[in-house]
Amino acid sequence: MKTGDTILFKGTSWLSRFICFFSGKYSHIGMLLDASDFSEDFRKEYNLWPDRYFILESTSIGKCRDVFRHKVSGVQIVKLRDKIRHYQGTMYHRGIDHGKWGGLSLENIQQLEKTVRKYYGYPYEKSKLALAMSALDFTNFELAEDFTSWFCSEFQGYNLVTFDYLKAKLNELTPSDFGGDAIKLLKGRKWLEVRKIAEVLL
Repeated sequence: MKTGDTILFKGTSWLSRFICFFSGKYSHIGMLLDASDFSEDFRKEYNLWPDRYFILESTSIGKCRDVFRHKVSGVQIVKLRDKIRHYQGTMYHRGIDHGKWGGLSLENIQQLEKTVRKYYGYPYEKSKLALAMSALDFTNFELAEDFTSWFCSEFQGYNLVTFDYLKAKLNELTPSDFGGDAIKLLKGRKWLEVRKIAEVLL
């Protein structure tokens, strides 16, 4: 498992089932973080220890406390093991074949550190219309991109765009887009198969 991998969720709450009904199999996503990839200052600043794996996500319905032991509605980092323990539903992992690069570059990691420092604690998507458009994926209307609040797939897409891995209209992305073939990665990079997180951790 590598930093930048996608963690997909299929929840059992009414909202999760509602999202899945309209947009596909998955109701939520986040980005896997491997603490060993980050600078010492960043690990200290965001309490990325003693665990190795964390999830960067934007959510309003999580039961986990973040790395600062707070309950946050919006952009946050949580321990992977805490998420697995508390999540009501099934979690999946999808990695990336980075080709000749082998993984994210130092510049990608540094960019991700900047993104976290800029957006940590920003609220979950405030616009009900934008949330419906992102989650349900059934309208032809377009909204201007707004980075003052974040839907989960919008934030995941933003990070991949800053890595130069993806070109996309961020507010049109759904969680299920990241589990299927709808999103094509750039420069020869490819998605790997989706696997249940329990299988990956064996």
